[in-house]
Amino acid sequence: MQLLTPTLWPRLGEVSRLRIETKLIKSIEGGTIQSGGKITGALGTWAGNYLKSFTLRPQAETMVVGRMLWSNTSARDYLSEYFMWCLPEFVLDETNIQHCIEAIAIAVRADEQVTKRKLISHVSSFPDIWQEKLAEALEDCTDPINPALKLRDGTPFLTLEDDDIPF
Repeated sequence: MQLLTPTLWPRLGEVSRLRIETKLIKSIEGGTIQSGGKITGALGTWAGNYLKSFTLRPQAETMVVGRMLWSNTSARDYLSEYFMWCLPEFVLDETNIQHCIEAIAIAVRADEQVTKRKLISHVSSFPDIWQEKLAEALEDCTDPINPALKLRDGTPFLTLEDDDIPF
């Protein structure tokens, strides 16, 4: 994975590409961040740059969105830590986008810090439609006077908590 760029991925032989994609997807499917920082699914952490080019992208998309919605905090922490930045690149189905945004909102409301931190770090690079839907889904968690950040259109997003200040 370190030797290939995402643009070269589609040029791999189909059988080899499918075998590697299957292994990566299975690794992501079992990935967690345990208390104490132990990671399961380490191989899957390399897939972020490649997911949008996967032949099995629809299967990866469905699995990731399902795990975001129905898994425990350690699984959502893993997905947020390693894949929050690229969700809009490979979650393309309109229904899955809505489910993904719903899952992120649920995690933020449950005060899952990894998801909240990664969302704040990466939401500015998300497409406008994702930003709009996330702002709408998390409007009740946003203090317009004290936002964590403002989106491209000037919409305040989330609330800056005292423990969010990096000093």
